[in-house]
Amino acid sequence: MQKDIFGYTEKELDALYETMCMDAGASHAEKQEMQKDRFRNLILPLGRNGNKEQKAWALDKLVREGRDFISYYIDRYYPTFKAVYGPDLEGEGMLWLIQNGLKYDPDKGTTFSTFMTLQLKGVMHKYINDQVNNVSVHYGDRMSNIKKAMSQIEMDGRECTIDAIAAQTGYSNSVVKRTLEMIEYNNKVYIDGDDSGFINTLPSEARSPEQIVLEDELTTTLWAAIKKLPKKYRDVIGARFLPEEYFEEEEHSPINRTPGFDAIAKLFGVSPAKIRQYYHKAIIDLRKNPDLIAINDAFKRKRDNAVRDFKVICLEDQALDVDDPFTDENDDQSHESC
Repeated sequence: MQKDIFGYTEKELDALYETMCMDAGASHAEKQEMQKDRFRNLILPLGRNGNKEQKAWALDKLVREGRDFISYYIDRYYPTFKAVYGPDLEGEGMLWLIQNGLKYDPDKGTTFSTFMTLQLKGVMHKYINDQVNNVSVHYGDRMSNIKKAMSQIEMDGRECTIDAIAAQTGYSNSVVKRTLEMIEYNNKVYIDGDDSGFINTLPSEARSPEQIVLEDELTTTLWAAIKKLPKKYRDVIGARFLPEEYFEEEEHSPINRTPGFDAIAKLFGVSPAKIRQYYHKAIIDLRKNPDLIAINDAFKRKRDNAVRDFKVICLEDQALDVDDPFTDENDDQSHESC
């Protein structure tokens, strides 16, 4: 490919881009590298340094690269809110993409989907927070009771399953599942909490500069700690929370569910019990990391001052009957850990 892409006509750029998108027969990893090449050699240089027409062309291709992932992201992380706020969330995601997509650096080792994952949730979280009413006393009490039950179960050394929480609180399994989903949106960081929101250290651009710096530091510290884990632990954590980096899309369908231990075990060719063992050992190691403990404590102090004003959507029970992100119907285990 010629180096001077700034001399290409729009038609020539389109032809070159389409050629670089021809990935039939390519593996998932190869497709990711091809996408990095498109950013490295076309989208980023033209979007940052091109003339007006070239920047517009790069922006169009940037949107093409990210729009499907935004829809996927809403399906996976916001199934409860999609029916009410789906188009608005997609709009917020597209606005963020247009304003920030050219900040992506493929040479830092991350894929574009990972780059987006580490930012989008903060943006969408803030939008939901701005749109909905305060949590009712009814739901607040229910969440408090379930959190206390989870703490007691962990203190007893038992596995924190949906069944265990239901037995501890007297709530039905379906109520426990729906309330856990609300808790997931009501909490921003899960370093010492459940498994489903563990990597949600995602900054929102609307926060104070001090909080943005603190959240960025937490994100950096978390990823540094994950990279220090033994490879088998690191791979399980990665497959659990960033399945798009490990699975082909059809392999972890429906996409709004976190892959279960059975799916991850099949991916790596070991037993689900072994994957579960690796996973829990990884979580234990991360909880003991002194850098994570220090930064998470600082973040919690900051968050506690603002959590009183946090808002989440309070839909009727029947409106909350959506695909549950806490379980995997293909998992050999009857229930996932909380």
